[in-house]
This record gives sequence, structure tokens and C-alpha cells, in this order.
Amino acid sequence: MAYNEKSLVRIATGAASDVGHDNASGLFLYRTPDALGTGTGQVGEAGYFNNARARLHKGDVIIAVGSVGTTPIVDIFVVTAVPAPGSNVTVARHVDDDGS
Repeated sequence: MAYNEKSLVRIATGAASDVGHDNASGLFLYRTPDALGTGTGQVGEAGYFNNARARLHKGDVIIAVGSVGTTPIVDIFVVTAVPAPGSNVTVARHVDDDGS
């Protein structure tokens, strides 16, 4: 599958000064049948969110909801770069202090 624009919904906006850039940080919900990892074709792959470039900013948080079979799963990604067209939008998978 591929990125689906209608599935990326902004659910909250934080204060711009909280993250050190001019744009308010955003919290997004993204529902997808795609795998939630960082490999090829997965939500965390560099470039997966290229078509959302105009909506995303460095520091935004994406809560991704997918499934394994019929079991819902959730993962959290942080937008790490939104470069000019021609380069990939990148996200990093959230990792807890214990590495999970």
C-alpha cells in the first residue's frame, strides 16, 4: 500500500515556542493497513510521508494505527526532517527508555 492523505488527521496543535521553530507542533492520527515498521513499504520508511510535506513540520508527532491480522497495533513516529521537494520527509520511530 502507500500513504493515504485522507487517513492523516491533525488531532491537536501545540505552541510554536515549545519546539523551537516558527510553526506550532502538531499531533496527527494516521490509520493504515501498511506495516508500522521502518522497512521498505512501511510507515516509517524515508519518503513514506512525502505527499504530506505541506502539512508536516519537524517535531510533529504521528500516532499510527495499524493491525496485525485482526489485532490493532499502535506506533508513534516523530517527524525528523521535512526538506524541500526532491529529498525525503523522514520520521523516527519512538523508542521508550528501555529500548522497546
